[in-house]
Amino acid sequence: MADTITPNLALIKPEIGASADSWGNKLNGNFDILDLKSVRQTIQWTLVLGDDNPASGAGAFLIERWNNAGVKSGTPVTINRQTGDVALANNLTVNGSIFTNAFSSSSLTTNGGPITAGAITATTLNATTSITTPTYGGTNMALGGAISSNTVTANAITSNGALTVAGGIAANGALTTNSNVTINSAGSFGVGGNNRVMIQQAGDPTISFHSVGAFGTHFGMSSNGNFYMGGWSHSGVTYQFWTSRDFNYVPPSTATVDAKDNVLISDYVNRDTNLFNDYVARISTAENNRANGDTSLFNDYNNKLNDKISDGRLEYAGDHFRTQGSGMNEPIGGAVVTGLDIQAPTPHYQLRLRRMQLYKPNTGWFTVGAP
Repeated sequence: MADTITPNLALIKPEIGASADSWGNKLNGNFDILDLKSVRQTIQWTLVLGDDNPASGAGAFLIERWNNAGVKSGTPVTINRQTGDVALANNLTVNGSIFTNAFSSSSLTTNGGPITAGAITATTLNATTSITTPTYGGTNMALGGAISSNTVTANAITSNGALTVAGGIAANGALTTNSNVTINSAGSFGVGGNNRVMIQQAGDPTISFHSVGAFGTHFGMSSNGNFYMGGWSHSGVTYQFWTSRDFNYVPPSTATVDAKDNVLISDYVNRDTNLFNDYVARISTAENNRANGDTSLFNDYNNKLNDKISDGRLEYAGDHFRTQGSGMNEPIGGAVVTGLDIQAPTPHYQLRLRRMQLYKPNTGWFTVGAP
């Protein structure tokens, strides 16, 4: 019979009575395969495979973690031999999908696929797609997709998709969703039923509205039964909503208006008419007075403007001839010499004389210094 191969690890089974010179190499090769495939104990990790008693209630499969000093620092994974349930003591990050009858962990994070489980218990749950579970209990839930569950209990719920709950939602902290919140007819938010949404708390139950980066306000009911809005962007000020229950006013019937009322109304109308006419007369008088005053001011201003000197010139007054040694004289009063001509052989002088003249718009040109 020739050598045979095992079905799982492909170990060589030498032919009985043969392989006289090759059985050692075949045996060593088998040991190498077993060593490569076997579970190894290291300084940092230990596998506890349980017991060999089928009826034992213990015998869980454990993966234990040890620090560099040789001290056990935790058991990240525990598999119950009786139920097959897997318990994780630390965070779990999955890039694909999760399908399980029950899941319990401190933290669950999926980077890709959905979560489908019979029941989920996690301190923190972060999923990028959807969650489908009859019951979820945890501290914080942040989800990129939809939530479909009969009962959700968490301190804070954040969903970018639809939140559909057949039973109740119990949120001790914030419930935040960027899509729809759907509660079936048998469910409620907080406490209650009959297709209601109920906000229940000790003191003043309140809901909040927030336009991100712009304005925020609270709306709620006080313990006195009145509704209020305010706080937040209102700087702590609250405003009460007034309803018909706050007023006992009944409009009077028109049949109750008698002659005295008519007299009062007529007198009121007449007084208003007289006041209006007096007001119009006073306004008219004031306008006329202002118009007359404006005209006088304009005329006075215009006269003063026309009396101002606006131009000037040296007007020709005449020429004067003088001989040398004839003495000093002033032939034209107020005139100034603007030109001179000396003639030979006997010294004669011809003088050009001009007088200063100025101009006013209302009187025209006049000579300076003229009598």
